[in-house]
Amino acid sequence: AKQAKPGLFEAASGGTLFLDEIGDLPLDMQVKLLRVLQERRILPVGADSEVPIDVRVVAATARELAPPQFREDLFYRLQVMPIQLPPLRERRGDIPLLTKYYVGIYNVDFKRKVQGLRPDALTLLEQSVLSDKSFQLPPDLLNRLGASNWNHWGTSRIGRKDYSLH
Repeated sequence: AKQAKPGLFEAASGGTLFLDEIGDLPLDMQVKLLRVLQERRILPVGADSEVPIDVRVVAATARELAPPQFREDLFYRLQVMPIQLPPLRERRGDIPLLTKYYVGIYNVDFKRKVQGLRPDALTLLEQSVLSDKSFQLPPDLLNRLGASNWNHWGTSRIGRKDYSLH
C-alpha cells in the first residue's frame, strides 16, 4: 500500500498557507474552507478522525469578493488584515526594483552574472507598463530572454518580440 502524503493544510501546519486567486474558489469549496478556518481541524482523505492544524492563511485575488459568488462569512473570516496593492502602472518606481530582483533569480537559475538592464531597456519596460493596461512584469520575463553572456541587457535584447505582453 502507498504511504499517505500530507495535504496542503497538514503540510503548512505550524506555518503559512498561501491561497492564490481565492475569488475563483467554487461555493462548495468555500464552505469547506470556512469550516477549516473556524474549527482549525481537517479530516485527511482516508482518515477516520480529524487532525488539529495550526496554520496562518494568506489569500489573494484580483477579483471583487462579493455575494453571491463569494460567501460573506468567509470574506470576513479572511479579511483580518487586507492589503490593497495598486497595479504596477501606478507604481512605476517599483519596476527597477522588480527587474533587479528577477535578474538575481535569472543569474541563480542559469548560473549567469547579468548585472541588469541598461537604461534604454528599463525605459522600454516602463513605457510598456504605462501604455498597456493589461501589461504585467512577468516573473519569468528574464527566463524568456534566453541565455546571455552579456553583463547588461539593452533594448535589442528585450524588444517586444522577445517577451509577451499579457
